[in-house]
Amino acid sequence: MKDNDVFKTFENNHKQFEQIFKEFSVSNLKSKLGQIDKIFVCGMGGSALGPHFVRSVFLEKINIPIIISNEYNLPNWVDKKTLIIILSFSGETEESISCFKEAQKKNFKTFIICTGGDLSKEDSLKFVYNPKYNYAKNPRFALGYSIAIFMTLLNKLGFLKYNKKDTLKQIKIFSRGKSQSKRLAQKIVGKIPIIISSEHLFGNAHIFNNQINETGKNFASYFAIPEICHHQFEGLTFPKNLNNQIVYILIISDLYHKRNQKRYEIMRQILNKKKIKFIEIKATGNNIFEEAIYVLGISSYVSFYLANYNKIDPQPNPWVDYLKMKINS
Repeated sequence: MKDNDVFKTFENNHKQFEQIFKEFSVSNLKSKLGQIDKIFVCGMGGSALGPHFVRSVFLEKINIPIIISNEYNLPNWVDKKTLIIILSFSGETEESISCFKEAQKKNFKTFIICTGGDLSKEDSLKFVYNPKYNYAKNPRFALGYSIAIFMTLLNKLGFLKYNKKDTLKQIKIFSRGKSQSKRLAQKIVGKIPIIISSEHLFGNAHIFNNQINETGKNFASYFAIPEICHHQFEGLTFPKNLNNQIVYILIISDLYHKRNQKRYEIMRQILNKKKIKFIEIKATGNNIFEEAIYVLGISSYVSFYLANYNKIDPQPNPWVDYLKMKINS
């Protein structure tokens, strides 16, 4: 069953990390690329989830700006000191290919990450891998690969330091919240989830939103505290039946800035006054990386169980496929 492929992929998430840490072997990468003062990531949907995660989690450790783009073209400020990372799980993503071709014409630095397709044949520095532990095939299920590759790439370029042995121990926290994920998914059924997070867990909110949309086949949205505290609460007034349609998912952490933690306390009060239901996911772990992996595990299993409750196959993306077919016809 396809359901089993998804579940099996989640259960083997740690093997995706292990494979990349063993196989990523692009030699002399730093000397080949030369001076880099910023990173521009071109990637769509599930292919770009890793960079969203890594950029948020290691914000205070990464010593270079990272910009993630979902466009067909490069911005005007990209130059010869910019490393342009082209992400495409399939190697066929047209937006990423468009950015790559523009970068090649301008003789900019590029690095391709894919599993095959047209991009794997391009004349560029690249890492092409076999996603053998992604049994569900789709890019959003290659989370371990996507995160590990981006971490390793930044490490080889001298922009991020971490210990591989420690990381491989820490990622085992991924499945610790599995038992509560089924209960959480049950509370989302028939509702529009509004995911709220902050700081090192904001990348998780982006991923969670993608997972609920694509895997759970359920509409969702996500926002960050403190930003929403400056506008969103006023939007909870209309329509009048809003409290019957939405459920907030608050991703909380003791490692957030103290002022942000206080904002979550006040948000609970506001939601209660508005009679809007909310769910809390308490991040667990000894550091920000473990917390993010723990939340990643919960969001993965929640999206899987939500698809089950919605009585739909979590794996295929018929409407995304329909759009791609039409745009290419």
